[in-house]
Parts: sequence; structure tokens; C-alpha cells
Amino acid sequence: MSTADQNPQRCGPAEQKLSAYLEIAGDWAFELDAAATITFCHKSAAATYAFTPEELTGRSFEAFLSPRNHRKVLDLLRTCRDESARCRTTYIDGSGCHIELEAMPRFEDSRFAGHYVLVRNLSQRLSTGWSRADSSRMEMGESLQADDARSDSALQLQLHQQELVANLWMTFSSLDEIDVVFGQALRMVGQFLDVDRVSLFRDDGEDMTFNCAYEWCSDHTVPMLGGAQGVPYDSRQDSYLQLLTLPYVAVNDTSQLRTEERKKPEALGIRAFVNLPVFVEDGFWGYLGIDACREKRVWTVSEINLLQTVGGIIQSALEKQRMEGAIMEAYTKLGAIVKNYPGIIWYLDNSYTLTLCEGLALAGTGVDIGSLEGANLSDLGTMEMDFFAKAKATFEEGPQSYTLEVAGFYMTCSTNLLRDPTGNVIGQVGIAQDITEIRRMQKDLERAIEEAERASRAKSEFLSRMSHEIRTPMNAIIGMNSIARKSNDLERIRYCLEKIENASKQLLGLINDILDMSKIESGKFEITDNEFDFEKMLQNVCNVVNVKVEEKQQNFTIDFDDVFLSYVVCDELRLSQVMINLLTNAVKFTPEHGDITLKIRHQDLDEEQSTLHVEVWDTGIGVDEDQKSRLFRSFEQADGSTTRKFGGTGLGLAICKRICTLMGGDIWLENREEGGSRFIFEVTIRWGGELVREVPVKNIDTEKIHILTVDDHEDVRIYFGNILQGFALRSETAASGEEAVAKVRRAKDEGDPFNLIFLDWKMPGMDGLETTRRIKEIAGGDAKVVLISVADWSEIEAEAIGSGVSRFLPKPVLPSQLFNTIMETMEYSMFSEDPAYEQKVYQWRGRHILIAEDIEINREILLSILEETGVDVDCAVNGLEALELYRAAPEKYDLILMDIQMPELDGLAATTRIRDSGKPRSATIPIIAMTANAFKEDIEQCLAAGMNDHIAKPINLEELMTKLSEVLDGEGQTGKNSP
Repeated sequence: MSTADQNPQRCGPAEQKLSAYLEIAGDWAFELDAAATITFCHKSAAATYAFTPEELTGRSFEAFLSPRNHRKVLDLLRTCRDESARCRTTYIDGSGCHIELEAMPRFEDSRFAGHYVLVRNLSQRLSTGWSRADSSRMEMGESLQADDARSDSALQLQLHQQELVANLWMTFSSLDEIDVVFGQALRMVGQFLDVDRVSLFRDDGEDMTFNCAYEWCSDHTVPMLGGAQGVPYDSRQDSYLQLLTLPYVAVNDTSQLRTEERKKPEALGIRAFVNLPVFVEDGFWGYLGIDACREKRVWTVSEINLLQTVGGIIQSALEKQRMEGAIMEAYTKLGAIVKNYPGIIWYLDNSYTLTLCEGLALAGTGVDIGSLEGANLSDLGTMEMDFFAKAKATFEEGPQSYTLEVAGFYMTCSTNLLRDPTGNVIGQVGIAQDITEIRRMQKDLERAIEEAERASRAKSEFLSRMSHEIRTPMNAIIGMNSIARKSNDLERIRYCLEKIENASKQLLGLINDILDMSKIESGKFEITDNEFDFEKMLQNVCNVVNVKVEEKQQNFTIDFDDVFLSYVVCDELRLSQVMINLLTNAVKFTPEHGDITLKIRHQDLDEEQSTLHVEVWDTGIGVDEDQKSRLFRSFEQADGSTTRKFGGTGLGLAICKRICTLMGGDIWLENREEGGSRFIFEVTIRWGGELVREVPVKNIDTEKIHILTVDDHEDVRIYFGNILQGFALRSETAASGEEAVAKVRRAKDEGDPFNLIFLDWKMPGMDGLETTRRIKEIAGGDAKVVLISVADWSEIEAEAIGSGVSRFLPKPVLPSQLFNTIMETMEYSMFSEDPAYEQKVYQWRGRHILIAEDIEINREILLSILEETGVDVDCAVNGLEALELYRAAPEKYDLILMDIQMPELDGLAATTRIRDSGKPRSATIPIIAMTANAFKEDIEQCLAAGMNDHIAKPINLEELMTKLSEVLDGEGQTGKNSP
């Protein structure tokens, strides 16, 4: 019969294929679990027992056996548990039939899981022979012969075939190493059929090629595995179509094929072959090829049936492999997902054993995964008690959501129950997300909101303070002005004017603080270096503070043990601003009769730079530790109640902080153990040119100078002692008037009297004036007494001179002041008299000034100031009028004072037009800006517009006159005796 006459039936689903080879393998096929319970059962058509698979599934295997066979079979199953074991026994059942039972152990995840069992009724097979083969016999022309003989040899062949099928089924039941399994299976088939080659070809549909996946060859046959890769085919050829449509293709003699069809078999030495299609998941996978290479071969019906069964087994094995591969891929993907889960995922079984714990967040916590997996929650430490409680609640109450802290990390957790298909709880699964960063951000946000609210409150409080601080001096100015206008008493008017001046200075200080803070907030606060005499700057600072110190009768001392021999280069204005602010605060927050100390040191960094170290000590109220962090913030004070008690804007220390930072340093606070505060700041300074000192008019014989310093404060005595020692002068100290009188008497008796005595005025017991009288009684006129005090000299001058005081030296005393006083008192001179302290008289008759100012009161003030100089003044009320006056008489004016903010035409535009006018001297006439715009950028704008200089409002009289004199007469000043 030709291949075209064969049954074109397609193979069915995988279940039908499994049933097909189980039909041939035995009468009954079982799958048992470890307790010998039947989990799967197949009954062949030839089986005679009355049981059905449905009746047996789920029952113990003993239900299938007669009672007399229980022990024998169950003992066999108990001993058959090795991976390579295959056990067989025969027995006679209750009906007297001879039964063969074959078992092989079954494993899952390397653990014993039960058995595969085949049962055959040998008595029935011996009686029926090949009767079942008759029903499936197919004609194959002359090559297929009828075979219905019931001889013993035929029966033995059938039994051997069944044994082969059983062995193949057992072999393919374990696919741990698929290559080895397929190799063994193909070898068994090839050796059983006595063929030369058995191959399994896979179809690569995309490339339309066949590739030999597995092959077995007999000893005398050349393998073709390496050369049978990528063998092309034509999907339209009959040979390919037959594989898709026929159950098999059998050829007894390849020489009988058509020329084109026999080329490939002859090239491989094939004389006869059978090809069976292999389908996986109802799709064409490839084919199983059985080759006879030594001689042609007549394929029998039993061989074809056997090969179809083998093909079904292979198809089932490949399907199982595919399914297990898909499952493995799914498990791999699931494992990768679990391991790379951003949080943590875990599984607990019903006994609270943690069988899964994975996730990227575990690495951050530092928890050892190996120590967790397989652990029972009851064995974990106390840190996991919350976790255990939530796990228990999940089993008892259902899904839970909670937050857990693990090794300092915060996790938000969710748990839920896991159930089997029947609804029974088999465990619980949980997931956790690391919210540590979110919590940190939340806390940062809460702190930011709190900070913003605090800043808002601080600014509200600041505005309230500013309202109070501004209205207080304004009230003084307005009130004292009203009193002065109503009074005819010159002394009372003078008193009112002094109070108005003090209140105006206080108001100006507030405005300057606000402007400075505005520049800090806008990032426009800058430092400008200049060269200056440090001691003169320090003296100006002390002059500002001394008034308040005297009012509160505080003791203000300076600890400054070095004389600066060079000019200092830094921002003099800002440096003095920091010192004044700190000293003013110290005076404000220190009670009456308290102590304030200004300590100054410097440490050289190199030849050109030093670190200036300044400390301000006080015995005031101090600052709480929790208030320190807010002390240098804008718009804040350490405690709001301090404003109500002491006043202030809360801006000073914030400005000081910014100044120190810009000057390359820092500022901080330390509380003193003995009470009070110690503010410290450090800035970087550079050294300028050498300070020029005049040589004394006569030689100084230091041995003849014997000095006594008398003060009840030890700091003052130490300070004087250090300075005088630095001057190489002999000196002693006394802590009271009584001690001073005793030392003066002893020194005179020893023939080495004191000829200069520095004496504090206010001392406990004997004060300075009484001590002076007692000293004069002893030493007479040989001892010069210099009174040192923070008091106003004018208040005690008459009484002091009457007591014998020669000179007065205000506290605090600077080194150069002290030395100069010594020289002058002892009729020496070290420093020339500074002309800056001389009375200045300006005479500019014949000179002309143009003033451009739109505010009438400002013009009136300027005219009043300049009246005594004799200078001629023309006034313009706006920039346009000033331009017209200049154009009308360009050679008339020697100088122009130009306001900036004016109507019609502002000062900058007016200056530009003057410079561009082309008039005589238009490019060179001095123009000085006179404006309240005092920021650095405002000054730069003035210079860029063509102005020569800048004077800030409110106008400093000395600064105005100095700058005018530089233009109008070069010096513009005469001695105090000039007319």
C-alpha cells in the first residue's frame, strides 16, 4: 500500500497521547503520593477489574489490592525509594489471575514524593495473545504481512514491547537531564528494533530547516548529528506535507523512491526508514526518524504501532519539557521580580515559618537574609515582636496594614492571607516599602513649615519691635522740639537739643540696621577694604559706648596688650560696626555696676595677613543654650521678652554674622561659668604701611619714671601692668586707696618715690579724690596724679584739680593714649598733636557753589552750614533747573552739590547732560553727589554718571567740610588761632 493510502489522521492533544501509550504500557497505571494514596489512575480498555479510575483516585492503594497482597506490595513500595530504583513483583490476586506489578519512585524538588506503578494481567494476555493487534492492522503492500499468529514467540515479543514502553515511560518521567534521558530512550528504541540510527529532528520554521537535536547510532553506523544541522526543506514538497498530515511515513526500500526523493537518504546511506511526526501543543515540532542502513527492511504492524507509541511518549516528554521550561521561566521571572522588588516581600506558612524573604530594601537595612529564611518568628529577637503580632493578627483577623521600624529604617507593610484552590489558608504573604526617605522628607517639610511659620512670626514681631523702636526716638524728637519752642531758657533749650541729637542718632542707627539687613537679604551686602589706624578706630568705638557705660556706672576695660605699628587693611566701618554692636548689647544686657571687657589679640598668618581675635565679655543676663541657635538669625532675639525689657530690633547680631563671614571669619557665643556672656569673633586682616611716629623731643630716662596704678578691678591692673612692661617702664599696682597710700609712703621712705600715679576715681572705701589728697600730703608735688574714669570730666574737674589731680584720662585706655599721657605728664612728647583734633575754620569767600536739592529743609541746612565760610551759593530745586543755571554761567561755579532723587530731571541725568554740554569746564567741574542712596551700587552709579565723589545723607558736617575744602582750597582749614 502506498503512503497516500495510509490513514491521514492527525494526532490529538497531549492527554490523548498520554492515554495512548498508557494503553499499551499496562492494564493499570497509577501515581501514588508518599503515603501510598492514589493521586492519578488510568485503566486500559483490556483491564478486567470492575474498578473505575474515579472510584480509586484519592483512596489508598490498598483498595486496589486484595487483602492477602497488601503486605507484599506495600513492603515493596517502602523499599523502592532510591532515585535509580525500579522494583517488580508478581502475585496472584483474589480471582487467581497472575499479576505483574512494576514501581519506580517519584521525586519533587529532590524530595521523595511517591511512586509510579504499572499493573499487568499476565493471565489475560497469555489467553488473548495478539487479538488487539488484529484490530489495528494496516496493509503496507507486499512489505506488510498479516501477523495473527498466537505463538509463544509472538507473546514474548509483545511482552518485550510492553516492557520497552514501560521503561520509556519510567525514563521520561524524570527530566532532570533531558539530553541524557533522550539519549537513553533513543538507544533503547534502536537496540530493540535492531536498526542503525534513531534521530530526533526539530523544525526551525523561520529558516525552513531541520536540525538534528538528538541521535543514537549503532556501532557500525557513522553519526550524522554534526552534519545534519540546518538541513533545508521546501514546505510545498510531498515529503514535508506527509509529515504534517500522516501518522507516519514508512519506506522499506529507498531505492524504490523517485530520483529526487532518494538523493538525501542515499547520501546518508539509508536503505529503509520510518519517520513519525512529533507535535507539541498541537503544533508541528519535528519528526522521529528510524533508519536501517545495512539493508532494506520490511516494517511490521507491531513495529509501527510500537513506534507510534514511542512517538507519543516523546511528544509527551517534549510537552512536559516545554511546560516545565515555561514554569521554570515563570519561576525565574518571578524570582527576578521578587529579588528586584524595591521593597521587601515575604511568605509565612501556617506555623509562622518564614520561607521567603526577598527584596532590594533588605540590603539597606543590613539584615542577613540567610538568617531569616527558614526561621520561625517565635525564635526571632524582641525587635521583631511587632512583626510577630501583626502576622498573628493577619491569621486571626485578615489583611493588615501597618508601619514597622527595622534597623533604623521605616517600612510601610501590608499582609494578606494565601489560600489553596479549596479555600483553605496555607499561609500569608506580605510586602513592605521603605519609607525612610519619605518620612525624612516629611519631617524636613514639617520642619520647613515650622521654620516658615517661625520666620513669619519673627518678622511680625520684628515689625512690632520696629514700630516701637522707631516711634520712641521720633517721640523724643517731636516732644523735645515742642518743649524747646515753648521755652525761653537757653539751658533748657540746649538740653532739648542734646536729647533731639541723641534720639536722631538712635533713629539713624535703626535705619542703618534696616538698610544693612535689606542688603543682606538681597545679596548686595559687600565689604570694602581701606587702610586705617586701628587704635584711632578703637578710640572712636569706645567714645560711642562710653556714654551708655557712664549712665549705668559700669566698669568697661580693654585687654589690648599690643601696639599696632602698621596700618590695618580691612573694612574699618564694618569692623567698628561689629564691635559697637557687641559692646552696645553688652552694656544693654548688663546691670548697673556690672563689668564689660573688650579683649583684642591678633595672630599672624604670614607676613601680610593676621587673624584678628576679639572678645566681648559681660556679667549680664546670659543666653540659654536652646536660644543660641536662633541668636544670629535675622529678625530674631534670643527671647521676645528681651525686646520689651531692653529694646532693640533683633537685627544687630545677624548683621554682625554676615560681616564676619564676608571678612573671612566667624562669630559665636560662649556662656561664662561665672555668669554673663562672651561673644567672640575672628576676621582676617592685612597689614598696610608703617605708622609714622615722631621721635621724642628729648631722651627718655625710663629709670627715673616710677609708676603706680590704682584700681579695684584686677583686670585693669593687669592691663596697665602689661602695657607699661611693654614700654619698659617700672610700675606697681594697688587694689585700693588705702593700699596705694601705704605704697607711696613706703616708696618715699626707701628713696624711690612714685612720680606718676594712675588712679581710679570710684573705688570702694577711699575714692580717687580722697586718695589723691592723702598721696599729696605724703609726696607733695613730686607725684603727678592722673585720674582715670568713665565719668564725664566736666562734672568732677573742679573738685579733682582741687584735690591735686594733674590730668584726666577717660576709660578705657588705649596703649598709645597711655604712653602719650605719660610723656606729656612727665614733660616729654612722643606723638605730635593730631591736627584732626584742632578747631577748623573755613574761609571760601569769592568761591561759588551750585546746590541742586528739591527738599527745602535740606537746602536751608546747607545754607546755614556754609554761611560762616563766606562762599556764594546758588540753589536749584530740580535737575533741570540746575542744568539751566550751569549752562547760563558755566565758568561761574567752582563745585556742584547734586542730589540724586529730584523731579523733572534726576541728579544722574543732570550730571550726564552737564558733562556732555560742551561748555567750558563741563568735563572737569567737580560734582559731588549728595543723597540718601548710600548703597555701594548707588555710589558706583554716581561715579559712572560722571560725578567725582559721594556724600551720604544725613550729612556728616565734618565729612562735608573736608570734601569741600579739598576742592575749594586744597586744605581749606587754618589753625585755631586763624581769623
